[in-house]
Amino acid sequence: MKRNVLSILLIAIAATLSAQSSRVDSVSMGSSYPYDVFYNLTTGTKDTVVNTNWHLAFSTRPALPPANVMRSTTIRVNASRNVTLYKSNFTSAQWKNFDTTGNASWPIMNNGDSSWDVAAFNADYNASNPFDYGWGQYNMNSHNVEGSKMFLLAIGSGSAKTYKKITIQKLSYDTLWFFTFSNIDGTDSTTQIINKPDYKGKMFAYYNILTKTTIDREPTKPWDLIFTFYRANATFPGYPTMPFNFAGVLQAPQLNVARVANIAKPLSDTTNATNYSKRISTIGWDWKVTPLGPPPSGPWDLTDSLTYFIKRDKDSVTFKLTFDKFSNVPSQIIVFNIKTILPKSTTGISNVSDINNEILVYPNPATQLVNVSIPSLSGKEQMSLSIIDMTGKTVASKSVTGSNNIQLDLAGFNKGLYFINLNIDGVNSTKKIIVE
Repeated sequence: MKRNVLSILLIAIAATLSAQSSRVDSVSMGSSYPYDVFYNLTTGTKDTVVNTNWHLAFSTRPALPPANVMRSTTIRVNASRNVTLYKSNFTSAQWKNFDTTGNASWPIMNNGDSSWDVAAFNADYNASNPFDYGWGQYNMNSHNVEGSKMFLLAIGSGSAKTYKKITIQKLSYDTLWFFTFSNIDGTDSTTQIINKPDYKGKMFAYYNILTKTTIDREPTKPWDLIFTFYRANATFPGYPTMPFNFAGVLQAPQLNVARVANIAKPLSDTTNATNYSKRISTIGWDWKVTPLGPPPSGPWDLTDSLTYFIKRDKDSVTFKLTFDKFSNVPSQIIVFNIKTILPKSTTGISNVSDINNEILVYPNPATQLVNVSIPSLSGKEQMSLSIIDMTGKTVASKSVTGSNNIQLDLAGFNKGLYFINLNIDGVNSTKKIIVE
C-alpha cells in the first residue's frame, strides 16, 4: 500500500514538472529609464544595474576566426545618454594639431541595432577588407589591431556639454585595449588600458570618460534579454528616418527570436514561428506604439496580436513572450508573460502524453543520484536520455537496452534546474530535475 501511494505521488510530481509552465513577470527601469535589467528566461532572474554611469563600452569577447573576429574589436557609445561620437578629418599622428572647426559636418558614428559586433567606433569598417575594423587595421606582424583615426566625443547636452578628443591606439593580442583621450587643447591627457581577461564571460567592459574609471556592469550569471533605453533609427509618418531614444528589449548573442504578428496571442504557436533571427533588436521597441509620433515619449499602446518565440542556440526549449502592459508615466514598468514550451515528439502528442503520465523521476530535488524509470515498459525498449543545463549545454547522457530504468550520477553538477530529454523507441519526452 505504501509503495502504491509513493508511486502515485512520484507520478503526480513528474507530471507537474513536465507540464508547460507559464508565468507573469515585470521589470522596472525607473523614471527616465536610469536602469538596465538583465533577464534570464529560464529562472526569471533579474539583475538591475545603472545605465547612466558609462560612456564607452569595449568588447571583452575573444575573436573566433575566421567568422567571428569583428566582435572582439567592437566599441559602443552610450548614445541614449547624450554621448555622441564624431569621426574627424585628423589622424592620431596629428594629435597636437586637432581642431574642431567644421565638426558639424563630421559624420556621426552610431551603434546600430542589428548586431553587438558592429558599433559606433567600427561602424565605417570596410567589409571587403578582412583586416579593416573601422577604428583600426590588423597588423600581421605585430598581431595587433592598430588605430590611426581620431574622434571627437561629445558628452552631455546644451551648455553642460563636454568635448574630448580620443584615439584608440591598439587592441594588443586580442587581450589589452589601449586608448588615449584629452581635452581638445591636449590638457588632462589620459592613456587607459583595459585587460579583457578581467571581464571573462562578459560582453563588454564599460568606461566613464569623466571619472576615468572602468565599470563591471554585466551580471555574472547567464542572461538572455536586456530591458534598456537605447538609440535606434525609426520612421514615423511625415518624418524622415532618423535616430530616436526608445525603451525596449535587446537579445543576447545566443538567442534566436521569431516575431509572429496578426495571430491572437493565446492561439499563436511555435508552428507560426517560421523566421528566427539573431538581430539583437528583433523584439526591440515597436511592440508598443504611440499615436503622437515623434519624439516617442508616449502615451504608448501595446501592438495587438504580437508574440515572440525565443530559442537559444542548440537548445530544445522554446520560450513564448507576450507583453501585457507598458507604462512610462509614472511607474516606468513593463509587464509580460513567459511560457516555457518543452519539446514535442515527432510521433504525436498522444504518445508523449501517455509516457509523461508514467515516467518516474526520483528523488527530485536530487543531490547525488537520480533515477528515471517507466515501470509499465516491458524492458525490451531502447532508452536514452541527456541532461541539459539552463544554457542549453548537454552535461550528461546515457543509453540502455533491456531495462526500464536509468540511473545517473549527479556528482560534480552545479546546483540548479536541468532538463532531462528522454527517448524511448523514438518517442521523446522532457522532464525537469532540480539539483541541490
